[in-house]
Amino acid sequence: MSALINACITRRANLAARLEPGIVIVPSSQEILRNADSHYPFRFDSGFYYLTGFTEPDAVLVQVISKDQVQNILFCRAKDIEREIWDGYRFGPAAAAEQFGFDAAYPIEELDMRMAKLIQNQPRIYYPLAKEMRWDRRINRWLSDVRGLARTGVSAPTMMLDVRAALDEMRLIKDAYEVGIFAPSS
Repeated sequence: MSALINACITRRANLAARLEPGIVIVPSSQEILRNADSHYPFRFDSGFYYLTGFTEPDAVLVQVISKDQVQNILFCRAKDIEREIWDGYRFGPAAAAEQFGFDAAYPIEELDMRMAKLIQNQPRIYYPLAKEMRWDRRINRWLSDVRGLARTGVSAPTMMLDVRAALDEMRLIKDAYEVGIFAPSS
């Protein structure tokens, strides 16, 4: 793996170590339509890139943190050779998991279905709280789905915390990879 990906794997582990058990959701940016058939130039979300090294739009990092393990999951666009003609290369879930060091990766279209299960019995959710209303609504929808299962013994998270506090603190001190980028070459 590249030095960037190794740094991202270490950063994900460091983030998990700073947080209490729960689930972390860090979305990337999405493409923004400029007019009928073209988009503004895409710029990935800095926090998402810091943790993943992944530069494609419409992707989400999910960390499931328990007392004894951390699972890192990526949701991203499916591999689509036809769309690649127009939009450029896509890793797709299988290649993304392998290339970027994730435990699992799934198509972004499966996010809603899988998140309703992943947040079950989690004590808290960490995500960029109130950054984008569409994410607040989406997460509240997942919570409502899980709360609807209360009679079956499933519990919903009771705390929602802003992951940016821990992430911003981590980004204040540059790691060896970041220092190496800006170090003068000999």
